[in-house]
Amino acid sequence: SDPKIQALLAKHGLEDDCPLPTTSHARSLLWKYCLSVAGASWHAASLLMGGSADEGDRDVVIHWGGGRHHSHSNKAGGFCFVNDVVLAIQRLLKSRVNGVDNGMFAGIPDFQYSSASGDESTPRILYIDLDIHHPDGVQSAFYSTDRVLTASFHRFAPGFFPTSSGSIREKGESGTAGMGYNLNIPLPSGIGDIAFIRMFRRLIFGLVKSYDPHAVVLCLGADGLKGDELISGSGKFEDNRGGFVNFDCTSSSSGEGWDLSPEGLAECVRIAAALCADVDEETIFSAPSKESDQEADPNVILDHIPSKKRQRSPEHKKAGRKRKLLILGGGGYTPALTAKTYLLCTAAACEGARPGMMWSELPKDIPAHDYFPRYGPSFELVSEDKKLEIFQSYSAKEPIAGDAKNHKLLLEGVHAIELACVYIDHERRKKSNHKSGLVDGQVNSFSFDGTDQDEFMLTTNVSRKRKKAEPKKSLGGRRRKKNGHRDSSS
Repeated sequence: SDPKIQALLAKHGLEDDCPLPTTSHARSLLWKYCLSVAGASWHAASLLMGGSADEGDRDVVIHWGGGRHHSHSNKAGGFCFVNDVVLAIQRLLKSRVNGVDNGMFAGIPDFQYSSASGDESTPRILYIDLDIHHPDGVQSAFYSTDRVLTASFHRFAPGFFPTSSGSIREKGESGTAGMGYNLNIPLPSGIGDIAFIRMFRRLIFGLVKSYDPHAVVLCLGADGLKGDELISGSGKFEDNRGGFVNFDCTSSSSGEGWDLSPEGLAECVRIAAALCADVDEETIFSAPSKESDQEADPNVILDHIPSKKRQRSPEHKKAGRKRKLLILGGGGYTPALTAKTYLLCTAAACEGARPGMMWSELPKDIPAHDYFPRYGPSFELVSEDKKLEIFQSYSAKEPIAGDAKNHKLLLEGVHAIELACVYIDHERRKKSNHKSGLVDGQVNSFSFDGTDQDEFMLTTNVSRKRKKAEPKKSLGGRRRKKNGHRDSSS
């Protein structure tokens, strides 16, 4: 009740969704919780680095209890008391600063060009956040450095938490190495799996090609799923004891969520895992194997093309080189939906080492257990209809229908991704060319070869017709006088 104490608590975010416990025992539990969350993510990053015999050398590590991306160095927020994401990334950045950990990037031929700024002592880390809320704490931590490229898909609207960050104009701190290495892509409310996956495909392939990271950190929130209790605006969500907790949604969301499915989010994980495992793009977006063919030859993945052109499994067709992958959790306020999503994402993360794990090997239905009734009414683990919809979209030529406002927001996101990729690649080549032993042209320039149709596939039917008609016009036909005659100056 002391105003000074209340002001101090407010200054450090210890109110509303992050209240400071009132008893010493509760504060002790909170401290242990922070240690557990942060320590687990730190250890997960250590497992990727393989710095010691007991840690080993892993390619993919998952910590679903992590992803507390709203906390700042001196302030809690958004249910986050500690930012384990920042700590995990800092652990990855320490992999060679002191020459202690040598296992993480062993065998990478171009490690000497590990920083876009030319710093040879640290790796490049690509952070991608798919939580519906903007990762303001992570952005703030790496806003002035090019050692970490931060990219986020999120909602950005009046009243949607966090209200002070997430704009597409936030590109890094001006005058520092971080300028151009922060990418915010606000997505419209109601976006579905197909548009979301297409945007993610363009994002991750573009950034991996231009930034060439040594490790990818993926933060997955289940709060963008259709039906999430908090984001849907219902004003309540289940706690870990099965009861409901009332919450004022007006302070954290506007009731405008996304329309994603667990399968859609898991497909993004499958794409990331396969890409980090050195699988080429064509193979990643091939259809899953048929069971009969998989039993006969598990190394064959059937596509929508004749059998004589069937692709080999990812372990037989390589794209370039492997990258480490750290997967962390995030928001998610409907326990059964979140649990199902993270199970599918776990299976999807195995795709690099075990192709078909997600779409071909998981059981169709939820197995019987104590909380089985919560997974009704379908009780499906993997939807065959959703599986078919996702893979058919990879060969579809029709644009995604949508209203003009959403269409504009998606196109702004596509253009922001393109500009970021071109800028990052240009900066990396420019700074690399100053190093001894490099000549102009030794580092490939960036382009979106093979993905030119992505923007077209995000357009509406009206814009599609306009795009087809424009090339047929002459230059003079675009400039006319008010009386209808062509301007002779053109």
